[in-house]
Amino acid sequence: MKSNQAPFLAQAPDPPRLAGARFAGFACLASLAATGVAWVGARAESVAAPLVVFPLALGLVLAGLLSVAAWMCRVAHYRAVVCTAVLAGLLTAVAHHAWSYREAVARARRMQIKVEAEAARQAGRRGQAVIGIGELLVEQPESLWEFLQSEARRGRPLWGWHARGVWAWLWWGIDALLIAGAAGWGVARFATLPYCNHCGSWYRTVRAGRLAPAESARIAAGLGLEAAELAGSVQVRMMSCVGGCGPVLLIIHARPSRRVWRMWVSQPAAGQLAGMADRDC
Repeated sequence: MKSNQAPFLAQAPDPPRLAGARFAGFACLASLAATGVAWVGARAESVAAPLVVFPLALGLVLAGLLSVAAWMCRVAHYRAVVCTAVLAGLLTAVAHHAWSYREAVARARRMQIKVEAEAARQAGRRGQAVIGIGELLVEQPESLWEFLQSEARRGRPLWGWHARGVWAWLWWGIDALLIAGAAGWGVARFATLPYCNHCGSWYRTVRAGRLAPAESARIAAGLGLEAAELAGSVQVRMMSCVGGCGPVLLIIHARPSRRVWRMWVSQPAAGQLAGMADRDC
């Protein structure tokens, strides 16, 4: 809030609003992204799937896709985006097992065809009638639940030890949490970017530079800070929406003390600060 003690400061903009239609579109894209990442993961798992690293990688890939989806749908509500990312991560873990189940069924059917073809070929060589081939069935899981139970009994190799039964289920749960956690963490970094409700754009850097030592005291007074706090090398970065609708986000990095301030300043004050700072980029 602007005051006589800090004339540069301005009131922070309203938090991002959550539009139902846009969020519905984002949720649909999140479901598609989770299914796609799960399919890629099921394919890649047969080649290489390092423990811990693999689910984290899937979660980060999902986070990147969800960030793009949130940008496309203009969804900037922090809790909605992060919660959707976590749920999408859990969906990815479930869908990963579903794709593995489908692959197991397809593999069993291919094996069945090979067995029947080989049996018919052997019978033809002996001049026998081709009968009873239907009994030469390759066992295949009847459902996803049966497939998971079979995989749990078979076990999962963990650093020279096979996790079977309850331990396999526990490790699958850890994998799901790793995927969901990585997705939520990755999207949270995008969701923290300030957003303008008026022009529907995210804030981007419009000016970055270094404060001249002679201007530090004046800027500190305008921001309600002590002059000693901005002594030494000070980097500033200003962020604004595309339309320049509201206040400007000012980020100050004081190199000696390694302190960081994030303050909202008015447009006129931002113009003055831009003139005081040496352009750095």
